[in-house]
Amino acid sequence: MGDQLTDLDRILIERSSDLKVTGKRIQWVVAVAVLLVAGASFLYWRGSYRLLLGLTILYVLMTTLEKMSYGAFVLSYKKLVTKLAKQVIRLEKDRAESS
Repeated sequence: MGDQLTDLDRILIERSSDLKVTGKRIQWVVAVAVLLVAGASFLYWRGSYRLLLGLTILYVLMTTLEKMSYGAFVLSYKKLVTKLAKQVIRLEKDRAESS
């Protein structure tokens, strides 16, 4: 049945309570931003505008991939929540019918 939990669903449930994963992701985002500002400042100071353009394009690509990854996680969690809600509704119906 489509409402049964898959292995991926179980992994999502386990990881949802792991705050270390979220903390690492936030640290990564901050580190990339700091490195970008430092690199862009240095390249601007040196007058290396082509390298600055390359760095900017790289940053845009990285943030695009990051947003796509985040969107995929959000969709996975939405699917999981929908499955869990359907299971709760089915269990409540079964309990009401057996009473």
